[in-house]
Amino acid sequence: MVSVLGISPGTRTMGLVVFSDTHIVYSQVKKFQGVWSERKLNAIMRVVTKVLNRYCVSLVVCKVVHSSSKSAVLDTIEKSIEGLCLQKGVRFSSCFLDEVLEVTLPSGQKAGKAILADMIALKHPEVALEFSKERINRHPYYIKLFEAIAVWEFQRRHK
Repeated sequence: MVSVLGISPGTRTMGLVVFSDTHIVYSQVKKFQGVWSERKLNAIMRVVTKVLNRYCVSLVVCKVVHSSSKSAVLDTIEKSIEGLCLQKGVRFSSCFLDEVLEVTLPSGQKAGKAILADMIALKHPEVALEFSKERINRHPYYIKLFEAIAVWEFQRRHK
């Protein structure tokens, strides 16, 4: 069995989903409070390391933001995850959210995170509870989880 970790990184929240073949075996949105610091980066990397080790992950697929809207901090997180994968001998792949939205959504529909969440919830009923919570949240929280699933789906289609 191949375990794949899908990540939607962020400085405050991070979506993490582990797939074993096509089944979700772990999903979580992790919160990281406080201002950006080396300590916060270390906390993020501890979480990723723990998931990599616990689920014997062989591939990490990470959502990245286009350089035009990327902050230096997000770039640091992405490079750190990529470096960790290299150090552990885990394959690393990344894709832009725009690419993911184009492939994941049915043709003709305007790309958007709300539609993405709808599509993911239909394909993966195991995240239906999170989807129902997201619909009533004023501030999107679980969208990182849906993005992490979407990057895995994108990777699976483009092997």
